[in-house]
Amino acid sequence: MGEISSNTERKEAASRPLEKEIQNILRRMIDDFPELSPLLGRQHGGEKTTGIIPDADAQPIGTLVEGSGYLAGTAGGGGDGAGIPTAPGANPEPRIQPDPAAREKGNPHEGRQKLPTLAIKYDDLPHVPEIGWLRENIVWINKGHPAYKKAGPGGEKYYTHMVVAWVLAGQLEESKSPLDFINQYMLTWGKGRLDKLT
Repeated sequence: MGEISSNTERKEAASRPLEKEIQNILRRMIDDFPELSPLLGRQHGGEKTTGIIPDADAQPIGTLVEGSGYLAGTAGGGGDGAGIPTAPGANPEPRIQPDPAAREKGNPHEGRQKLPTLAIKYDDLPHVPEIGWLRENIVWINKGHPAYKKAGPGGEKYYTHMVVAWVLAGQLEESKSPLDFINQYMLTWGKGRLDKLT
């Protein structure tokens, strides 16, 4: 279980720069599309909550269960930090829950529930015709779609941006054009890339 958990953490860490880039694009567009603001959430704040942070040197305290939320900071800490998926929540990542039949080692911590921001995750479902979909605050990218395979390794980032734009275009108010949104998204992304090159 530790190996699976570390692989998940590595994949999440690798996707964070892309998630931040996408969040920055949407923040630049939010005045024109305020209906998407709930997807951006807030980085800090949230209700006080507790969670168990895994620690191989600690005593057994609980068992692994599905459904986690991010615990930001710890009691007595100076900031919210990046958040650790140890509090109860809707994310599929496992967490340790207190249990008398304890097998997992960890330490209880108190902090604040990190409110969700838009996340990017990948699934491989070749039998599903959609290139992507939105569940709660997660845009899922379908790596099993033929277009993803055709994009190849060098086109993965472009494909991801295109899927995010396409998925979020379906969340707009009826009076707004999905095509205009996709064009503005890609234009904002493209200009950001050009700004970095000049």
